[in-house]
Amino acid sequence: ERARARASEHKRKTGRGRDNKNTRTQNEGTHHHYQQQQQQQQGGREHEHTSQQTTRLWVLMLREGGEVEGRMAGSSGEGRGPSCNPPCALENFEDCLSEAKRRGTQVCVFLDYDGTLSPIVNDPDKAEMSEEMRRAVNRVSEKFRTSIISGRALEKVKNFVKLDHLYYAGSHGLDIEGPAPPPKERDEGEDEPSVSHRPPGLDIELVREVRHILEQKTKGIQGVTIEDNKFCCSVHFRNSSPDSIGDIEAIVRDVVEAKGLQMKKGRKVFEVRPQITWNKGHALSYLLNTVFKLADEESFPIYLGDDKTDEDAFAKIKEMGTGCGILVSTVVKPTVASYSVREPRDVLAFLEKLAAWDC
Repeated sequence: ERARARASEHKRKTGRGRDNKNTRTQNEGTHHHYQQQQQQQQGGREHEHTSQQTTRLWVLMLREGGEVEGRMAGSSGEGRGPSCNPPCALENFEDCLSEAKRRGTQVCVFLDYDGTLSPIVNDPDKAEMSEEMRRAVNRVSEKFRTSIISGRALEKVKNFVKLDHLYYAGSHGLDIEGPAPPPKERDEGEDEPSVSHRPPGLDIELVREVRHILEQKTKGIQGVTIEDNKFCCSVHFRNSSPDSIGDIEAIVRDVVEAKGLQMKKGRKVFEVRPQITWNKGHALSYLLNTVFKLADEESFPIYLGDDKTDEDAFAKIKEMGTGCGILVSTVVKPTVASYSVREPRDVLAFLEKLAAWDC
């Protein structure tokens, strides 16, 4: 009986130990699971906070026209903020044009000039495009309506491109010219031999006056060049000392505000323009809707540009919900373009593929 009692007592104690051990294990498991949940929630909050910070930075940089160092244009990687540019238009050529092919819409090509068709050079008057590029643009124009939209004066950009059958929009789209549309595309009774459009409110004399004032106020600053672009002017500071850029900007801002004009920042340039609602995006719409007589849903605009002023055209394409904006840049910068290429030689390759594309 004593032996049975000892065995019973041992069994009771052993069972209690197992129960206590199981209880401790369950409690530890519950605590570990709770810790995991807390870590996941904290990680989610940190990720959300980081994403919000990245988005705010992206928007701020786009508003201020900034550029950042990072991955090169066309590189792969997650995100579309300051860390990388959009996908490469050459590597994703078919994807870029898939909508146009699927819907059978009319492709229309729009090209910036400086930094897109020609390299950026220290002397703006020597920004010549290559014969190879000219042939590629010409081949594209034989297949699709093709327009050049530039900040340069109309006659100046026409002299650079040397293709008379294209449509041109100079002075950031303020001065538009082009050949007459085919008879079947003209309105009844329309006899206008060629396209010509300038938005109301342009004051060429005021722009000349401002250009003269800027020349006088900046003549003591080395490397500054004031370019006459007819309905606007460009203050180039590419050859100036970085220490003088703040002074140049202050001079331009003071003059512009005093005369009721507006200033836009570009690539090593301050653009002085009339205070009217018109930009490269408006020029694109005017050419598509008024000149080519295409509704937005009937067209597929492709726009290639490298500068901040080209963002207006990229934004218009986004607003239309059809088309393809392609940023040309070797540095990462905020953009609303859908694709990117690095430099003019990549633009050449894209245009050659486009000319040979089976649409």
